[in-house]
Amino acid sequence: MFTFIQLVTPFVTYLVAEMFHASGIIAAVVAGLVHGFERDRIAQARTRLQMSYNHTWNILGYALNGFVFTILGFLVPEVVGRIIENEPHNLVFLIVVTFLVALAIYLFRFLWVFVLYPYFYLPVSPFQKMISYNQDEEKSTEAPPKRSMYAFIMTLCGVHGTISLAIALTLPYMLANHHSFAFRDDLLFVASGMVLISFNCGPIDIAICNAKCGIAED
Repeated sequence: MFTFIQLVTPFVTYLVAEMFHASGIIAAVVAGLVHGFERDRIAQARTRLQMSYNHTWNILGYALNGFVFTILGFLVPEVVGRIIENEPHNLVFLIVVTFLVALAIYLFRFLWVFVLYPYFYLPVSPFQKMISYNQDEEKSTEAPPKRSMYAFIMTLCGVHGTISLAIALTLPYMLANHHSFAFRDDLLFVASGMVLISFNCGPIDIAICNAKCGIAED
């Protein structure tokens, strides 16, 4: 029942936000953040509830990531084709803007993780603490990573821009005055480019870091 409520909450939040003419996607993201804060309480729940919670969201995570890249496969060629056809002089400008946006996002993420390092790095999860409550804590001596290296890796990990892409996809083709929305393709290009940059930048840079640090790949 708890997992079902979590699955239904984003849809209900989206519909309620749209009823009040607010952004349904941002409301759904906020609802997801609120549910994310409940992970520590889930870790202390019974095993069946925790396994149901983890398996459900892991499966949904993989499915939604695949759905995003399926959308990109259909979207990027169409958007790039329309931009080349309608505004070819603007293509280089949009590529530069996309890289500047990616640089700003990576810089902000690095500073965010670097400053809040004690809150991001948890040597032992709450669930592990609960399991090893009666064990000797002195045995678990894990050397914490360097703050700068940890922030660098956390900055590159993951795919960024999926929420921006979802918001861009909700932009209308026509405005209320019956004129076409001229910047829809431009915003879709920048959002899609951010997703593609993060998808390719992370694995490459982390592989280089592993090679320099002498970490064997699985």
